[in-house]
Amino acid sequence: MLTSLAALFGLISIPLLAVIYLFHRRPQTRQVSSLILWAALRRPATAGRKREFLRLPLTFWLEALALLLLVLAAAGPMLPRLTGTRPLIVILDDSLSMQAGAQQRAREYVSQLGSHFDPIRYILAGATPQVASLQQWSCNAPSSDIDAALAFATQLAGPNALVLVVTDHAPPHSAGPRVQWHAFGEPAKNAAFIAAARSRAGRDRVLLEIAGEPASMTIAADGRTLFTGRRTGRFSFELPPGAKVVEAQLSDDDAAFDNHVTLLPERKPPVLVTVDVKDALLRRDVERAVTATGRALLTGVGVGVGQALSLSRQPERLPYTITDHPTTANWSLELITAPTGIAHAGPFLIDRTNPISEGVDLDGVIWTASSGTMAGTPVVLAGDQPLLTEESHHFRMRLNPSQSTLQRSPAWPSLIWNLIELRGDEAPGFRAANVVDGGLNELVLPDGRHKVMLASHPGIWRVDGYQFACNALNAEESDLSKAKSGTWNGWSEAALIAGGYENVAWLLLLAALAVLAIHQRITSQYGGHAVAFGPDRARHGRAGKSGGMAAALR
Repeated sequence: MLTSLAALFGLISIPLLAVIYLFHRRPQTRQVSSLILWAALRRPATAGRKREFLRLPLTFWLEALALLLLVLAAAGPMLPRLTGTRPLIVILDDSLSMQAGAQQRAREYVSQLGSHFDPIRYILAGATPQVASLQQWSCNAPSSDIDAALAFATQLAGPNALVLVVTDHAPPHSAGPRVQWHAFGEPAKNAAFIAAARSRAGRDRVLLEIAGEPASMTIAADGRTLFTGRRTGRFSFELPPGAKVVEAQLSDDDAAFDNHVTLLPERKPPVLVTVDVKDALLRRDVERAVTATGRALLTGVGVGVGQALSLSRQPERLPYTITDHPTTANWSLELITAPTGIAHAGPFLIDRTNPISEGVDLDGVIWTASSGTMAGTPVVLAGDQPLLTEESHHFRMRLNPSQSTLQRSPAWPSLIWNLIELRGDEAPGFRAANVVDGGLNELVLPDGRHKVMLASHPGIWRVDGYQFACNALNAEESDLSKAKSGTWNGWSEAALIAGGYENVAWLLLLAALAVLAIHQRITSQYGGHAVAFGPDRARHGRAGKSGGMAAALR
């Protein structure tokens, strides 16, 4: 293991040394008396059809070896100690984007670390980091919080362990001398579903959004194909009556996790609302707001024939009562009216943690009500006077309808809508039929108990006879154009030494000194020069065959 890879640029000195030797061996013409003594010497390599290896003197190889040892010593070589432990913490990016080839390449690399480190512990970097085994690395998390995983690794590893981050993108910032960042991603084009919704507001409709290049898409409802073609961007269509499971599929590409979407019908049974209010005007205002919700059915006096027939077909009955006199119903709104009262124009104090207050704006509202204490937890107050309270799903509201503008403001239908939604959410089953990967879904059991489920991977989830669909819809994870490969933030020498390694540069320096000593001994035997001689060319002179000859001296 090398701590300074930049020092390896020094290896360029070896080919430069070879060039110097080659220029040093250029032939020079010398006049000699005879070629007899040169005939027994081996001729150097010459051009021709026969391949011959370049012959360099021993001094070149010794000098090249000395340069190699010096460069490796400057690179800071580290070898594991023979005794002691070498702990390593490996942070594995567990996000969906790793499924596009990076996980397979990274797993091959990580599986080879056992020969260099011991022990090795793994942290899955998902939305929340957790300790796991390499076999549990599934890459199904909707996102990866590597910074949180690094903080967790620092607490878990201790002062001496090294940390290796395995991911598919470059680091956003330097992670420190004990952290090495290794990315295995490759940029690629990818078509993906990034949004999918199914609504029952009116008719059953589906909205899909596709990011990336146009791709071939197939949409089917209950196994029957509804659409086939190439699409990109947003796409909305109406489903046939009674459709249950809707599936949309894109053509195959580098990332398979975002090519499929499953949508189940939203299951929101209607709430059966009984309005028992004596004041005719106030009853009219209540009934209008209840009807406007679109998921409530009025019961009792004044219910039409069609609505009564619809009530008889409801397999699940979720009763709710709105009245102006005391009631013992568990789910109810009790309107406490009085002919006189105090007009409150604000400011109003609203408990925003209560679901009934969602979207309720009382600015400009005149709320006239009698004063005094009220049972339950306050939800809306005017000063120290409670106007709306809750006690075990039983709401109480003080209101003088003839002197208030609340019923004619947008806050009134918002309050009624929230009451109906709150009651409808208590129907047995999952509150949401379709969730995004990594989201929470709440299951309401018939006995009233609640279970919170974390959708940790895409697919159909079935629990206690109920089901919901989970889809991978994440534009950031589906964007593979930013994927990278490479290594960043190499471990420092101090971190490697603390982690069980030893710097062996001194051994290489000793070896280089020994090679230079041998080089000095060889060159001193030839008066400081080691040369090669050989006949290169000759010409006959007037003195005869043995004289006037010319030879090449190298």
